[in-house]
Amino acid sequence: MVEITTRASASTSIPTDAAAARLAIILDDLGNDRAVAQAIFAMPYPLTISVLPNHPHSVEIAQEAHRRGFQVMLHLPMESMRNERPETQELRPGMSAVDVNRLVGDLLQAVPDVTGVNNHQGSQSTADAALMDELMPVLREHNLFYVDSRTTAATVAYDTAQRFGVRSGFRNVPF
Repeated sequence: MVEITTRASASTSIPTDAAAARLAIILDDLGNDRAVAQAIFAMPYPLTISVLPNHPHSVEIAQEAHRRGFQVMLHLPMESMRNERPETQELRPGMSAVDVNRLVGDLLQAVPDVTGVNNHQGSQSTADAALMDELMPVLREHNLFYVDSRTTAATVAYDTAQRFGVRSGFRNVPF
């Protein structure tokens, strides 16, 4: 399971002893290939999967992962710097609070049993303070945590999540 902390507390699912090693493994981009999902499900490790919404096998992969005890995240499509291979629906700078709320709600419906969110691509979006200010209250309302994939050094997503009281973490392995 992913350990997410806020400034005030730490998850109790994993020992909080500073000397204890901690590692969260999130495998993302699931939703297209059932064979890949089955290979992941066969691994004897506590893993978290992040599922892209509205792909051919998104729903069934998320449901099976949840049934098998895997933590499921929404791999939330966001606009990249160069808009490389955009998803049909994605968060983009300039979206209103109403549009962000509606889109995130729709995408959460497309991936069942979600406990958290991380960004798919998103370097343009996660660097946009106004958009992150619109996103984080939606995640807080749904009681979801956020993991910033840090696809850009200019990201403000983690800091914004912390400011809005959203349980959050970030990727610390360079892209």
